[in-house]
Amino acid sequence: MGRVAREGGEVRVVYLTSGDAFDLAAGSPLPSPKALRRLALRRMVEARRGLEALGLPQESALFLGFPDQGLYPLFTTHYYLPYESPYTGLKAVAYPGCHQPGLPYTGKALEALLVEVLRSFRPTRILLPSPLDAHRDHQATAYFGMRAAALLGLEDRLLYYIVHGGTSTLCPRASTPGFPSTRPLEAGGFPGSASP
Repeated sequence: MGRVAREGGEVRVVYLTSGDAFDLAAGSPLPSPKALRRLALRRMVEARRGLEALGLPQESALFLGFPDQGLYPLFTTHYYLPYESPYTGLKAVAYPGCHQPGLPYTGKALEALLVEVLRSFRPTRILLPSPLDAHRDHQATAYFGMRAAALLGLEDRLLYYIVHGGTSTLCPRASTPGFPSTRPLEAGGFPGSASP
């Protein structure tokens, strides 16, 4: 992302969630909904700082504010029916700084918003977590992203990455010397390439 920006390209990073379900990051194994909502605000600040470290302006970040650990239910059982986060108690986008506060936690609302975002940016490349990622939110992000791109005829611009590997996919740490991997690079069978 930093290289693209340094070479004059425009980069947008769309955060579907604000990470408001990661209990240990909130400071205790059983944090209150209020503590998790505070965590979301902190993680949004951290994300902006991370982009700045890459040389990207804060405006590169677009926060949608949908529920962490809730994207898969939005894709499956809560496409039309509103979802309530068991972590924060929220049923709609509520964080300051999110793109459209007040949107209900439904898959339909998230998909429509992604279509709007892609239509306004018209990206030349769309990077998504792989649908093979072991993390359910990452799988759902891939599904929502693929559907939104397909509705706009942008399927040929999709590229994928894996964050949480599994036994049948290459784990990113496989390319880190001295770090144990769930699947060595030499095992092959991964549709793509790894860089050292």
